[in-house]
Amino acid sequence: MAAITPMMALQIAGTVFSAVQSMKQGAAQKSQYQIKAAQAKAKAERDSANALIEGNNVLNKLKETNAQAVATGFAGGVSGFSGSSALIQQINETYAGRDLRQLDLSARERLTFGQIQSEMFLEAGDMAEDSATFDALTSLTTGAISTMTLMPGSTTSGPVAKAGSYSPHLKT
Repeated sequence: MAAITPMMALQIAGTVFSAVQSMKQGAAQKSQYQIKAAQAKAKAERDSANALIEGNNVLNKLKETNAQAVATGFAGGVSGFSGSSALIQQINETYAGRDLRQLDLSARERLTFGQIQSEMFLEAGDMAEDSATFDALTSLTTGAISTMTLMPGSTTSGPVAKAGSYSPHLKT
């Protein structure tokens, strides 16, 4: 086995540094995707909470309008809980119920969408890390082959040339 020349040492060092850099870059990309995943989840939770707050506002508005209908009924000398006052309250509750159902559905959809988006970012981070690992391994393999060509007495085509060519055993 031949001694390592200065050029071979430089080739090996450059290859190792390149592989390490690839791995660090992949880890950094994965970290960025993890941050994006957390941000997507937090945004979805905030949007969902806003929809629930909007639902509370709908209920408060319903209480106000129904209280006004009751007060108007009693002020007119009739029961505020029957007749046209009751009809107005029933209509108000129907519309408020529809709004609440839509807001509840919206809150759930926002949470689900945020979870899906978060999972997509986490998967992208895993893929970035895998890609960086593959890149590092490719760099190490290429560096090893290039270093072999720098060995004294080596041909420029490297270890493949030493393997020889196929010679058929059957004659046609």
